[in-house]
Order: sequence, then structure tokens, then C-alpha cells
Amino acid sequence: MTARLAIIASVIVAFVFLGTAPGMVFAQETTPGATQEPSDIPPVLPLVEGLRIEPQQVEQGGQASIIVDVVNAGDTQSSLTINLQVDGQVFTTRTIQVPAGGRVAETFTTPPVEPGIHSVQVGDAEARFVVVGPEAAPPQQEQCVLREGMQVRLQNIVSTIQTTQDGHIELSFRNPPVNDCTVVADLRITVPQNIIPIAKEGAISGTAATLNAFVEALQGAERALKLDFKGQEVGEYFINFSGTYWPKGNKDLFQPITLQQKLIVESPSDPESIPADTGISPVPAPQESAAAEGGSTATETNQSLIESNFPLWIIALIIVVLVVLVVIVAIVALGKRGGGGRTTIIQD
Repeated sequence: MTARLAIIASVIVAFVFLGTAPGMVFAQETTPGATQEPSDIPPVLPLVEGLRIEPQQVEQGGQASIIVDVVNAGDTQSSLTINLQVDGQVFTTRTIQVPAGGRVAETFTTPPVEPGIHSVQVGDAEARFVVVGPEAAPPQQEQCVLREGMQVRLQNIVSTIQTTQDGHIELSFRNPPVNDCTVVADLRITVPQNIIPIAKEGAISGTAATLNAFVEALQGAERALKLDFKGQEVGEYFINFSGTYWPKGNKDLFQPITLQQKLIVESPSDPESIPADTGISPVPAPQESAAAEGGSTATETNQSLIESNFPLWIIALIIVVLVVLVVIVAIVALGKRGGGGRTTIIQD
């Protein structure tokens, strides 16, 4: 009995020692197929997509509508707190709920202000409106204001990029007929890395990562910018459109443009289809394995040596040195063979 108790005590002591030994790690049982959600991926928050004021001019004591467009590109409903500032001072604060993948147009009204030009801000977006006093002269034709904001929207979207299919976005500018003047827009299109933009129609200039567009739309007219996109790596990317528009001749009454579109690259575009003037080198196609090449290793080695553009004079110098060494070795060997078996002793 005493021997059994001693054995049991020894086993318990061994388990305690092993459990507290440095570096000891015990496996944790997990359920097959279970996955852990990443905790370091920040949620996609709602974004202020547009800010406009209608009408842009009111008489003193009147009110205009401030319309804030908010978009939620995330997969879950989320809220956004809007701090509306007028002339740099917070006028009102409001929290709105935006459904997953949806848009919300939240409407405010302008506060009573003195005659003049006033600014409205929501985050980085800014717009302006005019309050006309009772004795103010009517605006001249070249200093017209917008009775209705320009309609800027994305259309005819192909958001999926594949090897044989390009992405496509059209940006439409429509100047409503109620505006009796031309509307001018200055736009910047920001493209992330691994996405290559190709201008199809419209006055577009800039680098491969940033495109600039300048558009004029007459009364009741519509202009469109058309872009194709190619992808170099699989993933999700966002194309950002930002800028301003204003009635021609009165840039102080500018209105912001803020739009965003997601593109999904399911498979990289064919490198041969990427134009050479984009400023981006195509990603080379992956090489086949050595087994599939079927004994072409020697040929590829020779081709690599030729393509490396190694200086020919260095190769010639190496060959000459090797020939000289071979000749010296041959002379030494012949000398030893000719003098074999004879010994010369020199005595003083």
C-alpha cells in the first residue's frame, strides 16, 4: 500500500513539474472548420458623399435647403454624426443611421444671416450661398447663381475586373434647364495602386494615380467622362472622385463633389492589354515549373546569359587566362616527364 501511494505521489509531482516548466505549451482543442474573425480590420464608416444648397440665393429672411448625402459602403448599418457649420460656427449637430450599402440624403435649413456670401461646412465638404438684402441690385447675367445644383452621378458601372473584362465607370454632369448659365466643374480622380485607369472620353489629364478633368456644361446640357480600369492584383479597391463646380464667372459660389466607387479585381488583367503610355509596367506572367518545361534548363541558362548583356571583353579575357593556364600546366608536365630517372649531384 505504501509503495502504491509513493508511485501516485511521484506521478502527481511529475505532472505539476511539467505543467510549470518553462516553454511548456499545451495544445488547445479547436472545432474543425471553425474560423476566427480578424479583430484588427477597422469597420467601414459612412462617408459624406455630397453637400449642396438649393437654391443658392435667397432673400434676407428666407431659407435655403442644405442637403447632405451620406453613403455607407460597409456590410452593416452604421451611424454618422454630422456637425453642420455655417461661417465657421457649429450651427447644428445630428446623428443619422445609414443602412448597409445604402445612401441617405439628410436635409437642413439655413439659419437667419445677414446679406452676403456665406459658407456651409460638413467635415471637409464646403458649399456657399448668397443672401440678398432688400436694396441689393439683381445679379448680372455673367454673375448668375444656380437655382438647382448640378446633377453629378456615377452610371453604367462595371465594378468587376477580370483577365478578359475591364472595369468601367462613367461620371455624368447634368446642368438642369432652370439654370440660365453655364456650369463649370473641376474634378480630381484618385486611383489606388495596382489599378490602371484608361481615359475613354472626356478632357482628362494627369498621372497614372491621379487624373484631372475640367468640364463645362451649358444650360440643360449633359457631359460625361468615361473611364476603363485594369487591375494588376486581386483585391478590393476604391476610386475617389472629388472636386467642385460653380456657375461660370462666379467661382465664389462653388459646390463640392465627393463620390466613391468600389472595384473588385477577381483576376489580374492581361499584361499585353495594358497600354504602354500609362506609365506603369505590366506585371510579368508567372513562369512555368521546371517539370513542365521538360528539360529546357540548359537553353534557358544560355538565354539568360545572353539577355544579361554581360560585357564580351570580360568573357574574352577569361578565355585567354584559361588558355594561358592550360599551356603553363602542359609545359610543366612535359618538363617533369623528360627529366624522370636522372639525378645530378653537384659537389664543391
